[in-house]
Amino acid sequence: AAAAANDLREDPAVIPPSAERGYGPGATGGMGGGEDFQHSGYAPHRLRPSSPQSGYSQGGAPPGHPSAVEVQGELMPEQPGFDNDDCGGGSKPVKCHQKRGNRMILVLVALLVVAGAVTAGVLLSGKTDGGDGSGNEKSDIDHVDPTPSPTEDQTETEESTDEPEDLHFDPTPATNEEISIAEQDLVELVCDAFPPSCPFLESDPASSGVLSVQRRAVQWLASHPPAYLREKYSSDDSKLARYSLATLYLSTTFQEGKEMWMEPMVDVCEWEGVDCTNEGKVQILDVGGFMESGTVPAELAILGESLEELYMQKNGLEGPLPIQLSLLNNLEVLSVNENKLSGDIPLEFGELQSLQTLRVHSNQFDGSVPDEICGLSRTGMLQNLWADCLGSDGGRLKCGCCSHCCNHNECCRTGSDGNACWFLQSG
Repeated sequence: AAAAANDLREDPAVIPPSAERGYGPGATGGMGGGEDFQHSGYAPHRLRPSSPQSGYSQGGAPPGHPSAVEVQGELMPEQPGFDNDDCGGGSKPVKCHQKRGNRMILVLVALLVVAGAVTAGVLLSGKTDGGDGSGNEKSDIDHVDPTPSPTEDQTETEESTDEPEDLHFDPTPATNEEISIAEQDLVELVCDAFPPSCPFLESDPASSGVLSVQRRAVQWLASHPPAYLREKYSSDDSKLARYSLATLYLSTTFQEGKEMWMEPMVDVCEWEGVDCTNEGKVQILDVGGFMESGTVPAELAILGESLEELYMQKNGLEGPLPIQLSLLNNLEVLSVNENKLSGDIPLEFGELQSLQTLRVHSNQFDGSVPDEICGLSRTGMLQNLWADCLGSDGGRLKCGCCSHCCNHNECCRTGSDGNACWFLQSG
């Protein structure tokens, strides 16, 4: 029995962990060396029976052998010697080992998680910087620029947004040959669309020595082929609209400061006083007070069915009203009041079936308001007809259908008895 006990002590496989810490047989310190381990409630795992039936502990001696250790059961929290505090002292050897082992496992797991996160971050950073993931590229982690430099495409986009879209064109000046070809094409286009311009365009400018307004407008357009030949200006409607407004500008003396007029690279819809439809056709032309003098060009009729409102009051305009304005089939408002216009009011204006307001007062018209125009009033379409009625102070027009009769005292009378007076605003 003594030999078996010695073998048990010498075999490291069956030495309980507490023996190394000074507990149990053969330990130094603690409970004293050479004593059988009798700590209440503790039995080393290697000495515990594998089952109640076997009666043998793993790697141990049979029951009753002097080296056998009596199994006392698991150490439970309520048993003496168990302490929930941190390992300290020598009263809880097994649980202390278990706690420390668990803590080591948790620390290792935490270290692995941190290492994995760092590795993933480095790999992702390498891919973002354009690396191939091999780790051969130079790291720029220590020199990160918080404001990345814009790419070439971004720089071009930012620069392009600083300029109006209409200014993106070929800046190369047109050659004389290009101008000549463009001018011929424009003359043919205008003559087909608006024959009244043809005599002024086909005449030889060298014979008269004076360029007509129509010829000057064509030359202005032809001298900028990169503009009107662009996709935005390449349609016939666009060319004709630019030609029409160019004749207006060249037929009058514009006041200074009217924005965008006659800018070759700017769409006419961006010219001051011009409003367009979604399709880019002129819908409203409001140039009242823009001019100091001039005449009304017939070429305004080229604007055609898209024009609905035309305001040209207070411009110092002289001469007659062109009968071609009756071609503006969808015109609803025509205001040419407070100018110096003279002659007769064209009876062709009676063809303007959409006309609702006609202001021709404070001019120098003679004769009478045509019955064709009064017919529009009788149908209820023309509701506002302002004129210098005969019988009023300074009135020169005979009008039996005017809604407002004005005189030189800037009073426009209305109503059935003509007593109500609308005073015109000066300026």
